[in-house]
This record gives sequence, C-alpha cells and structure tokens, in this order.
Amino acid sequence: MYKSKIKRDEKGNIIKGSVLKASDRIETQMARVAPDRRWFGNTRTIGQEALKKFREEMGAKYKDPYSVIIKQSKLPLSLLEEPKNSDGSVRQEMNWDNTFGDKAHRKRVRMDVVNMEGLANVATDKETEYTSGKKDKDRDLVKTSTDPKADKTKNSVLFSKGQSNRIWSELYKVIDSSDVVLYVLDARDPMGTRSPLFGGLHAQRKKYKHFVLVLEQVRFDSALGNSALATDTE
Repeated sequence: MYKSKIKRDEKGNIIKGSVLKASDRIETQMARVAPDRRWFGNTRTIGQEALKKFREEMGAKYKDPYSVIIKQSKLPLSLLEEPKNSDGSVRQEMNWDNTFGDKAHRKRVRMDVVNMEGLANVATDKETEYTSGKKDKDRDLVKTSTDPKADKTKNSVLFSKGQSNRIWSELYKVIDSSDVVLYVLDARDPMGTRSPLFGGLHAQRKKYKHFVLVLEQVRFDSALGNSALATDTE
C-alpha cells in the first residue's frame, strides 16, 4: 500500500517517506479550515420579517385554485400555520396578576360541580341529550339488526378485491406524483363512495394538492327501466 517507509524526527514530524504516493500528493503541509463563527451556528434560520413575507406570498399562492406549488417537499409549508398552543392554553386564558397575589379575582377553583350529586345530575342531562337527539345520528355506534338483508355488504367477496398492499402502494404513488387529483363519486351515494382515509390525508399532509370531487351519475337503460319510464310519462 505504501511505497516507502515513514521516518519521523524526535518531535514527530515526517522527515522521510510519505503515506501517499508522489502523484497523489497535493501539498506538503496539512490543510486547515479557516476559523469562523458560522461553522458553529445554525445553517437554516429565518427572521421574523422574512417569515412574515413568506407567509403572505405563499398563503396567496396556497389558496389559489389555479396555481400549483412546485417542489413542495423542499418548502417549509409547516410555517404557514401557527401552532395552536404556542404559548400554553393556561397562560392565554388566565393572567398571572389576576390569579395570584393581592389583586387576585379568583377565590376558588372554577368547577362545574362541587359534589357527587351535581356530577350525577350533569351526567344524566348529557345522557338524556344524547339519547333524545344525537344517538340516531351517531355513525360510530354499532347497530345490530336481525334482518340478514339489512347489511348487503356482509360477507361480500366483491369488496375484498383490490385491498392488497400492492394496490395501495400504487394508489399512494399516483397521489404523491400528482398535483391535481380527481375523486370520482357516485351521485346516488356520494358519502358512501367517499373514503375518509383520503380526506384525512388531504387535510393533514397533502394540503397543497388540489382534490376535485366529481359526481358521476350512471344511468342503466334496461328494458325494465324503459317500461317504468314510459309508464310514468303516460
């Protein structure tokens, strides 16, 4: 590997031989990096004025339906939205002088109930409110039915097709590589054909993409349908 043996003096300096060949040597002395404070500071920083200007200009393009953001992965899009609890929710709701000290206005803890009886009454009122108006509209509630024809999708082999990891990977590739995504829905049941997974994906991580919902109405011209249509027109 080495062409010659290295010899050093009493101070450790190389006086004969070298680690590299003569053709690979650039200079005899050791290369050093110039001292600078910038090597120890932050590399990607932004001031408040520049951040404000970035939010104004990018916000205008972000809300424009006729513009597409290029290289969105390299842009700090998270800076467009201010954090919800940047300073702490408690500090925003309560002032230190009005909470502690001689000028405090709050004498006791703010609670809706003070005993178990009041807590039971609040729970009963909420249960009554849920049972009277919100129970029928609760989509997360599991509803059992004795009629086997009530759930038409139960044990259906048709809906198990196209659910492999390969299909999902290809679908995510299409979404990631597209700036405008057309989402075709059935006009007879729009909410039933809309996937909440992609709605959450668009709201959380793909806000810069344009999702267009297209309602498609399919008409079946069958003999039974034509006869019923003719009867209605007569």
